[in-house]
Amino acid sequence: MNQVETITIKEYLDTKGIPYKEKGKELITACVFNSCDSDSHAGEEHLYFDADTSQYKCFKCGETGNIFTLCEFLGDDKKTVIKQSTSVGTARGVKITLEQIESYHKALPDRIKKYLEEKRGISTDWQNTFMLGWGSFYGKNWIVIPYKDAVGNFSYLKLRRDPETGEGEKYMRFPSGAESAIYGIEVLREEQDLLLITEGEFDAMVATINGISAISFSTGAGSYKNEIRKHAEQLKKIKKIYVCLDADIAGIAASTEVMKELLAFAPDAELYRVDLSEKVRGVGKDITDYFASCGGTPDELIYKLATRFTKEDVGKVNRIITVPKPQKDVSIEGWRNIIISTFPTLLFPAELSLSVLGQLLINDISNPFGLVLVGMPSSGKTITLNFFSDVDELVFCSDKFSAAAFVSNASNVKAEKLAEIDLLPKIRYKLFEVRDLATLFSKRDDDLNEALGLLTRVFDGEGIFTDSGTHGHRGYKGEYLFMFLGATTPVSPRVWKMMGNLGSRLFFYNIDSPAKTESELMEQITTSSYKQKEKKCREVTKDFVYSLWNEHPKGITWKKESDSPRAKSLVAKSAIFLARLRGVINIWKDRNEYWSSDEYNFTMPVVEQPDRLNQLFYNLSRGHAVICGRDYIDDTDLKFVIELAIQSSEYVRSSIMRGLLKNGGSLKTSQVEKLLNCSKPTALKEMEVLKILGLCDYREELTLGYPGNSEKLLVLKEDFMWLLEELKRE
Repeated sequence: MNQVETITIKEYLDTKGIPYKEKGKELITACVFNSCDSDSHAGEEHLYFDADTSQYKCFKCGETGNIFTLCEFLGDDKKTVIKQSTSVGTARGVKITLEQIESYHKALPDRIKKYLEEKRGISTDWQNTFMLGWGSFYGKNWIVIPYKDAVGNFSYLKLRRDPETGEGEKYMRFPSGAESAIYGIEVLREEQDLLLITEGEFDAMVATINGISAISFSTGAGSYKNEIRKHAEQLKKIKKIYVCLDADIAGIAASTEVMKELLAFAPDAELYRVDLSEKVRGVGKDITDYFASCGGTPDELIYKLATRFTKEDVGKVNRIITVPKPQKDVSIEGWRNIIISTFPTLLFPAELSLSVLGQLLINDISNPFGLVLVGMPSSGKTITLNFFSDVDELVFCSDKFSAAAFVSNASNVKAEKLAEIDLLPKIRYKLFEVRDLATLFSKRDDDLNEALGLLTRVFDGEGIFTDSGTHGHRGYKGEYLFMFLGATTPVSPRVWKMMGNLGSRLFFYNIDSPAKTESELMEQITTSSYKQKEKKCREVTKDFVYSLWNEHPKGITWKKESDSPRAKSLVAKSAIFLARLRGVINIWKDRNEYWSSDEYNFTMPVVEQPDRLNQLFYNLSRGHAVICGRDYIDDTDLKFVIELAIQSSEYVRSSIMRGLLKNGGSLKTSQVEKLLNCSKPTALKEMEVLKILGLCDYREELTLGYPGNSEKLLVLKEDFMWLLEELKRE
């Protein structure tokens, strides 16, 4: 029995106007069978298709099937999805005649003529030239776009939804199941010096109206492979090929794939990518919007907006990722107001996290920045991270990861498939968000040391190479910039020591949420739920980030000469302070069963040079300036830098330092005991550590009433007294 060949599930979803997201060989969309995704946010869709087999499964309602069962559910004849060969001028035995085309054209209503002229830039004369029409198919009225084959015969009709309806499938074909084709294919019959490939038929028409030879693919960019390969001989004769697809995420990604296919099948042609993003921002996204609404010209399109594309460009990733337009523009003040009204205690860590993300917009930044939010369970650290979870284009979320995932050497994966699961390329120029680092920090010493070593190298932002017995030498070289945002419960001294020996690349902020009273807990369960509040914060964060990225599609060139000298000075002081505060040192007293020394012995402190910290703190302050709408830093950007300088060390040290700053720069031994809830010997040991690291001195010994009860007074060194003044300013 012969196997029935169908169109691809992508082609069918395209004809039905069902949006989907591609992930590897899967297509993901909202469930069409039940209301499974009515309350889902972007990125949480549950209906998964296998792009190769068309089989699907909804992971919420459990619906399964293939392209035939989907076709039946959507009310289409199964013949719609069966691929059959067609003869010239026919499809499924239905012949398209000139008389039919003329009758459809004569039926074109005045309101559609007006729409085509005013909204699509196609005048009445050009409507006649393209023989656009109006007809009734599949129980509805459609705009009719005639397609011709390579020899000039009408092959089938592309049907476009009535613009006043706005419901149902956006496109269909008649006869159903007609093979995909190239619109404007007749231009390939003659040698062309220049050809423009557009997203849709109307775009190709508008380009033609403006004197540019143009074609488009019948199912958008989705059918480019078959058509480019089918017409490779004609394309090879063209000297210059320009690709101008929609200025959105899907269009930009598709244009790269089209370019790659053209490099393979039209290797002698000069290839150019046309970027309309800046020209059509706020107006639209395609070439029709460019000419009809933005006053575009052919010369500008070809000579100013086009960039040469070569083999060297394959694999390149745009540093500034294109994101959709926001549902509404949100300012930093508007964003803050929503956070304050929902989770007021989380404003500081949320704005700090937003400043980390903002660094991705600064063109000269090459150092990854890692921020870890630390807190007890239910302190709000995960909620803060969730604010960013809906920004799918810029944020890569994981609940758990291993450092080995950056460059995989899994023995059960074929070598040619490893690149598909490597983590490092997936987080390039994005924010990598990990909701639980506790599993990483709880590893055995050897495993933890290896993981932290890999992290240290990855945080250099220069890629990484690994060697294994299974797959040998593999990895990535070049700029692999990303930002990191994680969460964990309090970090143990063992982990701090290991990070210090390797040169820690992470910064830490402790979320000390105040304990709620009985009345506050009662209020919490009678007002809006946490999830409703969280959803509100996710939505406003998404809109704010989209607003910011759309405002700076090419990134930000920093005006260093405009930076406040005082701010830069305090950034440098903060770097010197933190370098000392998290220095690695071992300290002990000599003792035996008969005797114990009063003096401490210690190893030579391992204190990192402050250069890297200086750059990272400067970048963080710039990230905050960016989200506040500035391309220079001032004093308002320093509170986050100073807070991280105090908190990015092990808990005991940062607690003593916080106590010193709250107490005017000095603490007695008894005060340290109370602060740490520890014994006097432990307090004295920790005080000694800060003295050895060069942060503090002993001023004097105080005798309190009776022998053996003397106290030491720990005093912040003069070099760091500036911290007191800065904290007063806040």
